[in-house]
Amino acid sequence: MAERRPVSRSTSRSPARPIRQRDTLPGRGPYGRSSRHGPSVKWSRIVLLLLVVTGLLTLITWRVAVYRETPRQNPASATPPTLPTRSVDPREHLWMGRPLARTAPRDFADRTYLFGSSKNNAYRVHHGSDMVNPTGTPVQAAADGVVVFAGQDSGTRLGPSTIPNFYGNVVIVKLNRQYRGQDVYYLNGHLSEILVREGQQVKEGDSIGKIGMTGTADGPHLHFEVRVGQNTYANSHNAALWMHPLPATGVLVGRILDKAGRPIAGVAVTLFKDLTPSDVQKYWGDLYTYFDDPLGKVNSDDDWQENFAVTDLPVGRYEARVNIAGQTYLRRLTIADGQTTWLEVQEGSTVQ
Repeated sequence: MAERRPVSRSTSRSPARPIRQRDTLPGRGPYGRSSRHGPSVKWSRIVLLLLVVTGLLTLITWRVAVYRETPRQNPASATPPTLPTRSVDPREHLWMGRPLARTAPRDFADRTYLFGSSKNNAYRVHHGSDMVNPTGTPVQAAADGVVVFAGQDSGTRLGPSTIPNFYGNVVIVKLNRQYRGQDVYYLNGHLSEILVREGQQVKEGDSIGKIGMTGTADGPHLHFEVRVGQNTYANSHNAALWMHPLPATGVLVGRILDKAGRPIAGVAVTLFKDLTPSDVQKYWGDLYTYFDDPLGKVNSDDDWQENFAVTDLPVGRYEARVNIAGQTYLRRLTIADGQTTWLEVQEGSTVQ
């Protein structure tokens, strides 16, 4: 096979000269990167990096020194943050806790048979709050005080004078403080067991008995009643204005009046709760203004002078509808967590 020889081509370029050590290729620096200034570029970047690292180390050293010099507080003795305080109505006196623990199946009152109502005339006018629970559910002291009665309501008439053994097994506690110079009592009725004795000091939350259906009860429940001034049936007051409401609930209290400003008995206050910002409403229930009771006076609170009240009302916006002499009155209200809201409607006032 014939050997191929390179073909010589003519060129107009000058013959290439050998590359010296300090020479650069076109577009390349002597250190393998594009440069117009030679080795000074690399050193300037190294100096800049050293300055940044030195600055960061100085900042870290300063912060550590400040931390070490700052006195540390003992968490137990540290001043707690200041929390916003709610505005409290001066008429409020929610001095009592709850007579049932949060673990009870139903730690709230039956809203169909509230204080001063008669459950559509099916029962006697009510002088307390009923909490329906199974027999044996623990009952606890609602507030600090001394036990002034622990026994059966048979020899001592604690209910209406005409009805013996009205409350069955009862525990009555007198508070360690007075209201407007008057003694305050709370009564726990229809118990299956009594766990305290007369003269015993109790603290809020202490076990004092168990739910039952003794006395005139037609089913197991706790009858919880507040008495002001004297320990008598005629001195009962609405417990809704004395107990702390459950979490995320509040208290609604008010009065319905005729044109002359006198309280009207047996008027329904119908509540609708707003469920969404678009004002979709849901029927919540009916409250009734206090009925007249021939067996014992139904008392208004000395401060509120109300004729209806309910506790444990879920927070939110409501519309109340009240019918007086054929005219329906509408009122908007808001229930706030742990607070008491006032509502008053008088015959002849604006409709809404």
